[in-house]
Amino acid sequence: MGPPEPRAPAEIPFARIPAWVNAERIKNATEIGQLRLLRAASAA
Repeated sequence: MGPPEPRAPAEIPFARIPAWVNAERIKNATEIGQLRLLRAASAA
């Protein structure tokens, strides 16, 4: 268990995680928007 070595590579995945989370949020937001449009169209 080296003190600085495990932290340096660990920072790379941590930096990538938020980008993936943001991408998933964007996908969910677009899907929700489409569902709302479909519901509005079917209701009208």
